[in-house]
Amino acid sequence: MQTDLSLNGHNLSGPIHHIHGYLNTKNGYAFLLNGLDKLFFLDDVQIVNITVCYLKHKNKYPPVHLRIKKHTQNLNNSIQSFISNNTTRTQKININLDVSFSYIIVEMTTLFPPGEEFLLLMEYRIP
Repeated sequence: MQTDLSLNGHNLSGPIHHIHGYLNTKNGYAFLLNGLDKLFFLDDVQIVNITVCYLKHKNKYPPVHLRIKKHTQNLNNSIQSFISNNTTRTQKININLDVSFSYIIVEMTTLFPPGEEFLLLMEYRIP
């Protein structure tokens, strides 16, 4: 028998887990992930997808450009850049990035005017 666990709305019993984020460009370009600008992973984790949603209605939506800064305990730091392939209000980016035993920062690299708002949904897998 399997129990469906939940912690703050995150399904812990399934193979894919979710982290929510928010960005208002008047405060900089780093997403707040579950309320923090840095997110620490102690286990083997693979970020599968990131979905970004524009909160304001527009006639045209530019592609989303993201940068993930990964800082590991043994100082093997890296920066990965990702670009969306579509120009819709909600844009999904295939990431497939291992972030085991490190903390990450997710930033928007496209410069938007102050006050632009975004929501982020990160899907990750623990093998």
